[in-house]
Amino acid sequence: MADNQHAIFSFQVTVLSSFLALKYRGDDIVSLFQSHPETMWVALVSLLCYCISYQFEPRFGQVGRGGMGLFGSILSISLASLLFDDGVSFVVYSLWALLSNCEIMWPVIQVLWSWVYQTSEDGSPPFSSNTLEMVGVRN
Repeated sequence: MADNQHAIFSFQVTVLSSFLALKYRGDDIVSLFQSHPETMWVALVSLLCYCISYQFEPRFGQVGRGGMGLFGSILSISLASLLFDDGVSFVVYSLWALLSNCEIMWPVIQVLWSWVYQTSEDGSPPFSSNTLEMVGVRN
């Protein structure tokens, strides 16, 4: 599993690096560390943490694979955000956070959904005017 994940990750980073080289070719920018210092430091730290997780994987299994997945995706999204404008890169980060946490958040969303749309014993919705008056909310 780790070898497949590592192969996909290395391909992804190679492709993103090639696109970045094409985008910033010929510009007066000396380094991406000068034009986008925060994003590049996040990418560099994520790369180092990915390498550490890769070394931990044979010994600690799930922890190493989880770290590789987390830090690899942070590195990939950091490099991908450099391909877009600043406003769009915020959307890219937000979509990544939303989609990567979807598996974790789905049970919470289901509980909230069922709580909001539940009906009481008499068939009235949970937030009827009587319920709101009981907690001190006036119309």
